[in-house]
This record gives sequence, structure tokens and C-alpha cells, in this order.
Amino acid sequence: MHNNDIVQKQALIRPEYIRLPKPGSLCPHTGLTRSKLNELVLPCRANGRKPPVKSISLKAKHQIRGVRLILFESLLAHLKSFGNASEAKEGISNACRKKHRFFFAKRFNVKFTGAGQSPLIQHQKVTRG
Repeated sequence: MHNNDIVQKQALIRPEYIRLPKPGSLCPHTGLTRSKLNELVLPCRANGRKPPVKSISLKAKHQIRGVRLILFESLLAHLKSFGNASEAKEGISNACRKKHRFFFAKRFNVKFTGAGQSPLIQHQKVTRG
């Protein structure tokens, strides 16, 4: 069997569950980072405390740590809900933009106007505590 045949067979195999990638690496199936996958599967502020992707945690009661497994079909369905690839990137970047706007506004005492969400800066000295 050649390496090319092995790669083609692996491409045909679709896992039922996938693990989170190691810190600092990307998911081999989707190219998403570990933190983005965590944001999709765990309740957090970015997803309104309602994770859009299903996952399970394998952990015995006496264990401190477990393994988080993501339902691959659920992840693909969520990504496909954005439509084409550019819309998916835009959806992900919009979520990131909202999060960054919140922290930017809080740290630099900035209010965002409306439609375009351009900042209206109040020139005040921000005191750090």
C-alpha cells in the first residue's frame, strides 16, 4: 500500500467524535484552534451560555481531569449553517469582534455608536487600579 492510498482511505473515514487539539495546534479536521472549539462546545459569554456544538466529557467521579469529545456531525452542522466558507469566517470573526469591542470599550472608556459600530472616543484619562 502506498502513502497516497493511506491518505485517501483516511479522508473517507469520518470520525463520530473528535478530541480537542493540543494547546497551540489546530484541529486536523476543521483547522479551528483549541480555544475556538472550546468556545463552541462549552457554555460561555461568547455563545450566550448555550453551546451550539454538542460534546461529552469522559471523566470518572473521582478523577480531576477528563477528556472532552466533540460530536463531529454537530460541529460540521454548525459550520455548514454559516453557508459558504467566507460566510463561516465572517460569522466567526463577528463573534470575535463583539468580544473585542466589549473589552476595548471597558478598558479605554469608549462607547460604540450604532450601525457601523465605530467607536466614539471620550477623551478622558483612564485610571488603572
